[in-house]
Amino acid sequence: MNNAMQLDLTHLQNKLLGLPGVDDKLRVLEEHFFVKTWLQERHFFASFLLKAPTYERYLAYCLIAIDQGWIIERFYGQDAWASVLEVLDAVEGFYASLGGVVGYQKEALSTLQETPSFDSSIYVPPKIDISAYTQDVQNWTFAAINYLPQLAFLYPIGGAADRLHLQDPATGQELPCACLQFNGETLLEKLFLDLEALEYLYYKLYGKTLRTPVALMTSKEKDNAQHIQRILEEKRYFSRPKDSIRLFCQPSTPVVTKEGMWCLKDPNTLLTKPSGHGAIWKQMQQENLFLWLKNQERTKAVVRQINNPVSRFDYSLMAFIGYGMLHDLDFGFASSHRKVGAKEGMNVLMEKPTSSGYRYALSTIEYCDFAKMGIEESFSSQDTHSQFPANTNILFLDLDKVEKAATKTPFPGPIMNFKEYQVFSNGGYQMQKAARLETMMQNISEEIAEDSPQKKTGLDRVFLTYNERYKTISTTKKALCRKKTSFLDTPERCFYDTLRNMQDLLDACAIEHEKLPSFAKYLVENIPFALRYHPALGPLYSVIAQKIRKGSFLPGSSCV
Repeated sequence: MNNAMQLDLTHLQNKLLGLPGVDDKLRVLEEHFFVKTWLQERHFFASFLLKAPTYERYLAYCLIAIDQGWIIERFYGQDAWASVLEVLDAVEGFYASLGGVVGYQKEALSTLQETPSFDSSIYVPPKIDISAYTQDVQNWTFAAINYLPQLAFLYPIGGAADRLHLQDPATGQELPCACLQFNGETLLEKLFLDLEALEYLYYKLYGKTLRTPVALMTSKEKDNAQHIQRILEEKRYFSRPKDSIRLFCQPSTPVVTKEGMWCLKDPNTLLTKPSGHGAIWKQMQQENLFLWLKNQERTKAVVRQINNPVSRFDYSLMAFIGYGMLHDLDFGFASSHRKVGAKEGMNVLMEKPTSSGYRYALSTIEYCDFAKMGIEESFSSQDTHSQFPANTNILFLDLDKVEKAATKTPFPGPIMNFKEYQVFSNGGYQMQKAARLETMMQNISEEIAEDSPQKKTGLDRVFLTYNERYKTISTTKKALCRKKTSFLDTPERCFYDTLRNMQDLLDACAIEHEKLPSFAKYLVENIPFALRYHPALGPLYSVIAQKIRKGSFLPGSSCV
């Protein structure tokens, strides 16, 4: 799509944003040059659209205005047209503050084609090292338990997980990541078991029972929302009050090619994908979830993604939470080292000149934008680890500050991350690089930042903790491929890192055991031990070691 088209969409977007109702917007589109020309050349469709309901006609004219009129020609008058309207309605509603369907296309093309006007300087962020269980770290750990009644948990679990290729063995249907059976439980169950462990520790210390509110952001991708609901019902909501868990669904948005054309999943369906985890803040506003949490006297929240089960072990997550709670901070990132070339973002300190001095923000840059922004991952070509720490999507936040920031910036950190998709084109299926407009939940931190008159100041409201990687992030994003040299982000690597954490626990309990082999040997040899434990034991290894001491694990032993 050329620059003239993009300028036209910008002009049209501005016009539509200033209008209150569909009738007014429809009149603007009826006078739009592309729409008028298209309708004049296609009398058959024009006559039928004139008889359509006002809102349906408006959505159809939006398609014409963004040069996607071929969708009308393909689907109008057929059963599949209803599903097209459903997609358009979702985009129009979610991106209303951008101009609906027109605004979505304009922003997607802008993000795709423009080199970012990056007026910020990038620095390695300051970090709070929690890799050793010092007295400070111990204080922060127990502060997390003390302040637990003020805390909520947010779980964005609606990602597509296309690279994982998890399938139902009976039907062959692809399943969402939440359904992955990992070391005895689904990943969804593990999130709730982790929370149960924290609540039980609070009960043992204070004699009070807590039921922490949990908000789950699902999606329609691979029937994600239905699978989540099914697991909750089968597990009887993990013995929690049903009203302590709220589900809300992020929208799916059209996938576009590098030329800006929307894609087909099959002959009768547009290809859509979840709109990115940055949708969480706007959706929480629309679903009144900030108010729901405020009514339960919750002031802070922790975000964890479902595909990273290792962050649950020992004190790591608790020290992160406790530091933010104890100092009443606004936003925080849990981080670790990052391998050069990994398909994961990095946390940075951004310095932006302002009229009153400088604005400093801890934020995230995604891997797909490194080259576009001219960012070097490492200090030298010999370095295996990035100079910047890894983004782990483990966040701490002040609910009031984020709600206000989301009002100003409902779509933080827009990116177009191109991937290979199977699309239907020219009468057959083929692989093609395409993307949808995504937003990043971490980048809401940039709106929370405040101006400062001096350099390197104004960072007292945000923080970043730093721990060993195997204690912080090891994800289950993609299926194992033995032909590739990197096993990062596979369930197999994640399970190995889980065993490393279990080995630390056995050491803490002075239990003799065979040492884990290297990861390369682990892939071809029997594992020396396997271990799961009830939430009542944990999560702190120092507490577990008071209950279980000494003994031995023979090779191949398992404990459940």
